[in-house]
Amino acid sequence: KCEAGNCGPWTPPQIPNPEYKGKWAPPLIDNPNYSGIWAPRKIENPDFFEDPTPFASLLPITAVGIEMWTMTKDIMFDNIILTDSKTVADDWASESWSKKALLEKLSSPSEGYVNQFLTFAGENPVVWVLLAGAVLLPVI
Repeated sequence: KCEAGNCGPWTPPQIPNPEYKGKWAPPLIDNPNYSGIWAPRKIENPDFFEDPTPFASLLPITAVGIEMWTMTKDIMFDNIILTDSKTVADDWASESWSKKALLEKLSSPSEGYVNQFLTFAGENPVVWVLLAGAVLLPVI
């Protein structure tokens, strides 16, 4: 016996079972009607044909349909662009998305008007020139 307590994990003693025949599996019963692995019936189709060039008859894609189902209200999507050119996507984003995001940010009530102006002016340095001109022009 282990009296020090550091003899390793305890494992229960194994008692040999002379009647053990291996892992149990249900017995197989003979089926006289078994005719092999099932396969669907082959029915002749007179209208079947194989197109050797399936993509030659396709028309050019001129539109894309997007169907979205949601259980949450107030989810909106707009301004979707499909392109293979990163420059076109970047130009489009700077012309449309950046301006819209800035307007949404400025209209959010969480920030004060001063913080909104500083954010806008930080993103558009021309505002500082106009502000300086508006302040200095009456002085001159």
